[in-house]
Amino acid sequence: DTGTITTGKDSASSRTHWQMNNPNGQVARWDSNGTDLLHYITDEYKLYTGGNKAFEIDGNGDISFYNTAGTSQDLFWDSSTSRLSLGHTAPTQIFHIKTAVINTAHARIESTAANSYPTLSLKNDVQEYQLTTHGGLSDDFTIYDGTAGVHRLRINTSGNATFSGSVTATNMQVSNGGKYIFGGENTRITGEIDGSGKIRLFTGGTEKVILDGAKVGIGTSSPSANLHVFKGE
Repeated sequence: DTGTITTGKDSASSRTHWQMNNPNGQVARWDSNGTDLLHYITDEYKLYTGGNKAFEIDGNGDISFYNTAGTSQDLFWDSSTSRLSLGHTAPTQIFHIKTAVINTAHARIESTAANSYPTLSLKNDVQEYQLTTHGGLSDDFTIYDGTAGVHRLRINTSGNATFSGSVTATNMQVSNGGKYIFGGENTRITGEIDGSGKIRLFTGGTEKVILDGAKVGIGTSSPSANLHVFKGE
C-alpha cells in the first residue's frame, strides 16, 4: 500500500488540514477554515453502509443514491446535463421518473393542512396555469389562470364541471346517467341516448319541448304531428 495520510497547517492561510494521497496525488482533503470543516474530493467518493454501497460521487461529478442492496442507483444526478432521475440513470428531462412496474410511476404533491391547495404550476415566459385540489373551494379540482387570477375550470367531488368562459368544440359529448345533459338541474337540455333519438328541453325541472324525429312537441311528450302544441287545463 503506497497511499499516505498527512496532517498539517497551510502557511499562507493558517488552515489545518488532513489529507489522503495515493501514488497519483491527493485523493481527499478535510480543511478547516477556523469555523467550518471543508471536504475536498479529487477522485471518486463512495459511502458504504452494512457492506453495501449507499452513495457515490464519481469523477465526472455525477451523484448516485443506491438501493439498500447497493446494486442500483435509485436517485441519480447527471452533472453533464443538470438533470435528476428516479429509477434510472439516463434522464431525458430536467426531472425524469421511470419504473418497470405497472402503476408505480407516481409523483405526489401533498398538504395535510386544513383547506390547503397543493399546486402544480405550469409557466412559460407569458402565461401561468396552476393545477390544484382547492380546499377553500370545497376541495374542487381547478385549473387556475395564475396570470389573469381566474379559475378557468372547476370539477367538484361529484364530477360536475364548471367553466368560467365559453366552450368551443367540433365534437363534444357530455354523459350523465344515460343522457347528454347541458345546463343545470332546473334549466337544461338533455338528449336521450337509449336509442329513442329524442331531444328534450327542460325549464324549472319540467319538460317543455321535445324533438322526436321530425316531430316537435310543446307541452306534450308524445307529439302526433310535425308541430304539436298542447296546453293542459
